Amino acid sequence: MLKKKICFIIRGISFSEKYNRENRGGKLINYKEYLNNYFKTMIEPLEHLFDIDFFYITYNHEYIDNLYSDFLPKKCIILNNELLLNKQQSCQQNSKTIANYIQLILEKTKEYENEKKFDYDNYLITRFDLYLKFKLDPLEINFNKFNFLNYGHDYDDTNDNLYIFPKKFLKEFEFCLNEMKNENIISHFILKILKKSISIDNVDFIIGNGFF
Repeated sequence: MLKKKICFIIRGISFSEKYNRENRGGKLINYKEYLNNYFKTMIEPLEHLFDIDFFYITYNHEYIDNLYSDFLPKKCIILNNELLLNKQQSCQQNSKTIANYIQLILEKTKEYENEKKFDYDNYLITRFDLYLKFKLDPLEINFNKFNFLNYGHDYDDTNDNLYIFPKKFLKEFEFCLNEMKNENIISHFILKILKKSISIDNVDFIIGNGFF
């Protein structure tokens, strides 16, 4: 069976001794801590249905060559260390940064599509420090819908750690990114924007046993 192609985008800080995620129990960010989990919970399950191409946008650090070897991206963007996210940023400022960086790497995916003369069937967008406590089950995911990771809170307050959606919703997603930047909307409320352009029947949630 001919596999579909999924564009696997990873964004954000992959290694930093300066940036401390308080909700990670005081651990510094190191993508290596999450790498095995990445492969076991996301990459290996998806490989049954998809050919996976990796793209990422991150900050420069001493292990950047190792990062490249671990993912072998089709294209990537490496930002300067001095642009490292300031933990004092407001939620709105942080969401603008997230939106801007996703837009930048999406342009790279389009460049690659044009170079190779094909279109991706689906997109997966996540961050370097996501740790799933369950494996994605491709048979339980409707890849024709826009999928969020279950957040367990208010329906409009969605998790921004993982998006899986088909090509047909790329323009709607890009509209959401622009709205986040222009209207100071935080990334957890992206579903409120998305519902302006697609039916809620085209939205689904991935229910698992937790993540951090």
